[in-house]
Amino acid sequence: DSITATDIGAFPDKSVAEALQRVPGITVTRFAASDDSSHFSAEPSGVLIRGLTQVRTEFNGRDSFSADGARGLNFADIAPELMSRVDAYKNQTADMIEGGIAGTVDLRTRLPFDSKGQVLSISLKGNYGDISKKSTYDYSGLYSNTWDTSLGQFGLLADYANSHVITATNGVIMGRIATICSAGYADSNGNPIVNADGSIPCTATPYGGSNWQYMPSNVTYSSNSYDRNRHGSALALQWRSNDRSVQATLQYNDSYYQNKWSERTIEPWFDDLWAKPAFNPVTSSRTAEAASGTPDLVFGADGMLQSGQIAQHSDYWGAGTDPTNPDNNMNHASIAPGVPFMAGCYDWSTGCSPTQMGERLDTTGRIFDRREGTQDLSFNLKWDVNDRLSTNFDVQYIKASQNSYDIMLSPHTQADIVYSTDGDGVPEASFAPDAGNNYASGFLGNMHNWYYGFVQDHHDHSTANELAVRADAEYRFGGGGWLDSLRVGVRRAE
Repeated sequence: DSITATDIGAFPDKSVAEALQRVPGITVTRFAASDDSSHFSAEPSGVLIRGLTQVRTEFNGRDSFSADGARGLNFADIAPELMSRVDAYKNQTADMIEGGIAGTVDLRTRLPFDSKGQVLSISLKGNYGDISKKSTYDYSGLYSNTWDTSLGQFGLLADYANSHVITATNGVIMGRIATICSAGYADSNGNPIVNADGSIPCTATPYGGSNWQYMPSNVTYSSNSYDRNRHGSALALQWRSNDRSVQATLQYNDSYYQNKWSERTIEPWFDDLWAKPAFNPVTSSRTAEAASGTPDLVFGADGMLQSGQIAQHSDYWGAGTDPTNPDNNMNHASIAPGVPFMAGCYDWSTGCSPTQMGERLDTTGRIFDRREGTQDLSFNLKWDVNDRLSTNFDVQYIKASQNSYDIMLSPHTQADIVYSTDGDGVPEASFAPDAGNNYASGFLGNMHNWYYGFVQDHHDHSTANELAVRADAEYRFGGGGWLDSLRVGVRRAE
């Protein structure tokens, strides 16, 4: 299947990946990275063929890649204005470079001999993000010409494209769902009881239910801003003999891509299920219970949590006043000296109150800056030796580089989670002080009621290069026999 430059220009596609989604059997991922389902993206980040991700990318029938750790080219690197057509192969043939388990996508840039005579094209596009409330612009220009001389036909093409897009996404992500049951799900040996239909029974829950109940372990509310810049250039020279038996093509392609994005999140937690087994019934309400003086938690007919003001039992963290003890909770937040941020009222304590404290509440601020580029220089020679024998010789040098910096800061605090869901079941949350926490004035608006959970930064720089040579020949037998033609080839890449 193929899409041409005319097809690409007929739709407001911002990238090659967006254009490819119009080909039957091809879908795109709308995440910032194909392995990161928690960050949405206004532009596709990858391509799937028949639902599989192992897609090989080629540039003009040659190997191509980005220096980002993946096997193929980042489709966001390539300006769609540079394309003559995009070919999608869902099945491998023997003359194709190996590696496309799901399929191969071949990006074909324009060449001078695609058009006869002089061609001049200039385009200008405008973009507006309805969430980011930002306007940006794209522009591109192409010049191509061919000349017929006594030495043969010559062609020259130069193409440049620049694109700038500012987008934003907002997301609500429910974490792993806690399955809640305190009785009836296991036999006397502790093994799960599995009914004939595959279900597991439940006769009681810590919240007073008589069947399975559910709540998210956490809910993440996120707001992301993306600032993407991309420019690409292509230069091609061609020569063809007057008898059209020999054709030479020299091509240079250069692409550069930068994506800067920032993220802000707020994340209330009800339970920590990190690294817990797949079957892990929650048998106690200690990590998520109705805050003192508030109604019981409400669960829907399907067992999912619907509403409630949620706190946790106060023996979750250690108590103490010894400043040399790293387990005490004295200095987690910088409130009044000598006053612990969290009440230390254990089960075995007597005459103390309150027995609850706020749920864990995390926030994050993150800045990410990624820059990558790919340069490709290639030469191709086609020679029709006679009516039956054709040869093709190709040499290519490609290099790629990538730089990225990522830093994230996560302040934490504790508060009651006032939880509810809207008509579509989307979680909504607000926050209230808990009597088990000693806050400085101003509650969440005062930085002294927060402590740093972690600071995480990451920097990487990657480079890659390849030199490849290839020779192919085809012999056509003719005569209408059962054997029509034979093709052979050899390729070396390092």
